[in-house]
Amino acid sequence: VQFSPDDKVLDSTSQVVALRLDHATSHRATQSSALVMNEQLKLAQGASLVRILVRDIPSGSLGSVSIPLSQVTREAATRPR
Repeated sequence: VQFSPDDKVLDSTSQVVALRLDHATSHRATQSSALVMNEQLKLAQGASLVRILVRDIPSGSLGSVSIPLSQVTREAATRPR
């Protein structure tokens, strides 16, 4: 979800990702409490904050992270992946 400086929603997208992890990858993710995914996002004009929400459908667990775009360098934002 992309927000303007006055907290108005400028844009949002939704994506469902079905993960089918082999045993070794599942074990590493469980042990490190992390699973890294890369996604490119086209920023809406005037966006100042991006909030990423993640939900695990089977368990109902929900998490989020808010990224102030003022903390993201232009170089990092435009770097090819």
